[in-house]
Amino acid sequence: MSCRTASIGFQGNTIKRGTHGKFSRQKTEIEKAGEALFNFAVDREDVKDLVANLPEETDIRGVTVEYELQILKIISVGWSISYY
Repeated sequence: MSCRTASIGFQGNTIKRGTHGKFSRQKTEIEKAGEALFNFAVDREDVKDLVANLPEETDIRGVTVEYELQILKIISVGWSISYY
């Protein structure tokens, strides 16, 4: 059994045939950028770090700040995609 791969170009996408004759589609740069922006928008670790560093003496509820920051991240990514 020989291992051969074939590539077919189709409007910016590359389709490759693997070792078992199955085809797989590689992501374009736009799809990779969209996925990276989506992952940034839904990642909560940086928001949790910001909320953890809120001063103790303030009357600000951490849950409210976390919710609002997460919404702002999602909205800003949406606006940046539609702008560019």
